[in-house]
Parts: sequence; C-alpha cells; structure tokens
Amino acid sequence: MFALPIPLAWALGSLTLWQLYLVGFGTGVLTVFFDIAWAAYLPSLVDRSRLLEGNSRMELTRSGAQMTGPIVAGELIHLIQAPAAIVLDTLSFVGSVMFVSRIRTAEPPIRRESGSSARMRDEVREGLRYVLRHELLLPIAMTTALSNLSLAMGGAVYMIYVLRVLRLPVGMVSIVLGLGNLGFFIGAMTPRRIARRIGLGRTIVAAAATFGVPVILVLMAPSGPRAVPFLVASGVVGSFGSVAYGINQVSLRQSVTPDAMLGRMTATMRFIVMGVMPIGSLVGGVLATTFQPRATLWITAVISSVAFLPVLLSRVPQRESEGGVEVLRELDREAAAPLALVAEYSSV
Repeated sequence: MFALPIPLAWALGSLTLWQLYLVGFGTGVLTVFFDIAWAAYLPSLVDRSRLLEGNSRMELTRSGAQMTGPIVAGELIHLIQAPAAIVLDTLSFVGSVMFVSRIRTAEPPIRRESGSSARMRDEVREGLRYVLRHELLLPIAMTTALSNLSLAMGGAVYMIYVLRVLRLPVGMVSIVLGLGNLGFFIGAMTPRRIARRIGLGRTIVAAAATFGVPVILVLMAPSGPRAVPFLVASGVVGSFGSVAYGINQVSLRQSVTPDAMLGRMTATMRFIVMGVMPIGSLVGGVLATTFQPRATLWITAVISSVAFLPVLLSRVPQRESEGGVEVLRELDREAAAPLALVAEYSSV
C-alpha cells in the first residue's frame, strides 16, 4: 500500500524523487519484517524433518515470481504506463494479505530462557551472541556475507561491462537475464535430491563452491552476440548455486535453532549477510571508477571463489547421513541444547 501515493501524486502533477525514496524505504522496511517473520514461522507450519521440502517449495514459488515478474511488469508498463502498473502491483499485495490471512496454524507460545529480557536491545544482543558463538551458523554467516559482498560488487558494474565492454545489444539483455534465471527453478526443485545423495552439509559446501564460476564465465565471454551463451551459462550456474545453497543452509539454520530463538537468529543473520551489500556496491563503484569494470570483476571473482572456505573448514560438511533429512532430525534433537552456541545465515 506504500506505493499508492506514487500514481496519485503523478496524476496530480506533484510527484517528486523524494516521494520515491520514501516509498522505497518503507517498502524495504516492511520486506525485512516479512522475510524474518516467514522464516521464523515456517517451522511452526511443517515438521522439522520436512523443512528442506518446505523451503524448496517456498523458493520455487519465489523463483517463479522472480522470473515472470519483470516480464509482466515490462508489458504492463508498455500497455498502461508505469503509474497504472504500480496500482496493479499494489493490488497484488492485497491478494497476498488475503492468502496469508487464511493460514490457521497457531504459532506456539514463546518460552523465554530464565533471565532473558523482552527489551529489543537485549534481544538484539542475544541474537548476535547466539549466532557469533555457534559452530555452524557463524561459518554459514561468513560464507554468505562474502558471497553477498562479491555479488554487490559485481552487480554494480555488470550491466556496464555487458553493454560497454562486451557490446551486447540492448535487446539481448532481457533474453540473457530470462534464460539465466532458469537456474532458480532447477535449484528450487533439486536440493532435497542432492542432499539425499551427498548429504546436507556437503551440499551446502558444494553449492558455495560454485559462487565464483558465474563471474569467471562473464570474464571469458567474447564481445558481441557471441557472449550470449557465456552470459546465459553464468546466470544459470549463479542462480542454481545460490538457490541450492540458500535452501539447504536455511533448513540447517532452522533445524539447529530453538523456537524461542528463530526470530532473533533470522534477524541477526539477515543483518550480517545483507548489511555488507551496500558496502559491496560502493566498493564496486569506486573500483570501477578507479580502475576498469573488468578489473572489478576479477576482484569479485577472487572473493566469490574463496567464499566457500568458512563452511568447508567448519563442521558443516560433517553434518552427513544418508538422505539429508535424517541429518535434520538429528539436528532437531540438538536444538534442545542450551542457547549458548550459534551463528546463523540467511540468504536468501
């Protein structure tokens, strides 16, 4: 509903850039609340042994919307102009509220540890302490933060590199992005199968090991239309790896975290792994201005290629058993342990 003032102000001829900033800020704040809430609420809806399946279905839905959304938005803007398209977008959120309101599962009451405070400042401190001391969550947070840092750095110069250095025709960019997003669907449909075959922990490490491949493929691309196969392959590998990693690591995080800590853990992980992205965008822009976009991408490739090391050198790969789901059940039993461990990651 935050977006409704935009078409109204446009119709009255009083739309300003600051209004767009305000709407963007409000939407971003509410998005953070929603993302933290659904991740903490999901274990109340499904059994912990089915968290991997639940996260996969959530990611499959999100991926479908992510692929079709830009295409539909582009057509709507072309047919009815941007202000009317924003009105329809706002109505879609009303539909989302209606669907969410149909959920009847009651959330279990929060049981606080003795001596735990309900003040927000203290809860933030508890969430940080829990994540930063956890033998599994901390390395996941480090790997994700490095990945997001490099992603933001590369994202700041990607379009400049593709259009100015590779000289890819503008009309082909949407094709490249659309085909590259196919990896989201593949990644959303296969994480449980992969985890069953090689184990949950090894799946997380293997997916993180692919983070540098997309950037290297972009750097290998020749100029002109011949770059399309390289750029599409980059998008497919990148989207597949990020989704396969995100689904499995979120499932692992939810499994090792007691219900009372889920919200704080998710918020802390999101703060850590998303907080580096503005820094990455700034650093990427400065590097591209000081040197060249290609040099920035090489630095990005190095950072993303080593991002998997924290999870590789931790106990995450040891979280194995036949099928992966059994690992989650084992971790569920461990979740009854005291809150004095953890470090968590959130991706997605």
